[in-house]
Amino acid sequence: MGIKKSPDEIAAGWMARIDRSSLTASENQELQLWLGSDIRHEGAFVRAQAIWHATERAKALYNPMNFQHSRTNTVSRRTFFSTAAAMALFCVPMKSGEASTKYKTENNIFKINEKRKSIILDCYSEVNSKSDFLSISYGRCFFSGVNHCINIGNIFAIVNGSMLITKNSLCDRALVTNGTAVIYGKTLSPERRILAGTEIIIRPQEKIRIGTVEQEHMRRLTDWTRGEVLLETETLSEASEIFNRYNSKQIVVSMRLAGLRLSGMFDLTKPDLFATAVEAVLGGVIRRDSNNIYLE
Repeated sequence: MGIKKSPDEIAAGWMARIDRSSLTASENQELQLWLGSDIRHEGAFVRAQAIWHATERAKALYNPMNFQHSRTNTVSRRTFFSTAAAMALFCVPMKSGEASTKYKTENNIFKINEKRKSIILDCYSEVNSKSDFLSISYGRCFFSGVNHCINIGNIFAIVNGSMLITKNSLCDRALVTNGTAVIYGKTLSPERRILAGTEIIIRPQEKIRIGTVEQEHMRRLTDWTRGEVLLETETLSEASEIFNRYNSKQIVVSMRLAGLRLSGMFDLTKPDLFATAVEAVLGGVIRRDSNNIYLE
């Protein structure tokens, strides 16, 4: 009677098979059935991919969502199984031979479109991106892609869809806005599949919090990715701070107008149009110089 293999061993076997050549249609169907039969199988496959990514000789990871395969340098089956056995309990993508690219913004929004993924980087943010791995140094970014690993604090997420990630000195946050994600890590066992509307909050010295976000609030959180801002309860003083983050030309609000409110959807990159609306609706007076827009 044969010894039953663990999910990690089976996943490692699949990765070794994928490395030899592209899967046939029947093999691909068999893999999809195995992945879908138990969430632990998907987690094992995620770990196997991360281990494979850490071998330094691997150039690309297989994507079971679109069945595309890029040939890698050969890593022996024995080497891969021994590595998997050592790292099966917890693994993260590690530095490999391929270079990462750093993207950094100041008072602007930056969009990166690459094969199989897109990234929208908010102002005053920084990320590091590899072919199948993304980490955010600080700020906020919106990711869309398939089978991509994202570093979120002390855990990792394999994203199939889109995710909003925020990192600051207080906490790390990740919100699945479309599709699904599998999250895993030392402080999270077993791995979990989360759906759109699920938010992860990680604070130092605290347990990971997983909650839900309503559709309307989720839309507001991602307005900036479309270059928009919806003002409802913000004062003109607060609104000017939002516009000033995204523009070199700064809005300066007088004390007379600072506490007033103007509701509506506005273009983040066009502070002049916002100033014109304040003038028309609230009776403000606009004065301009080369650097500022004064609302008096």
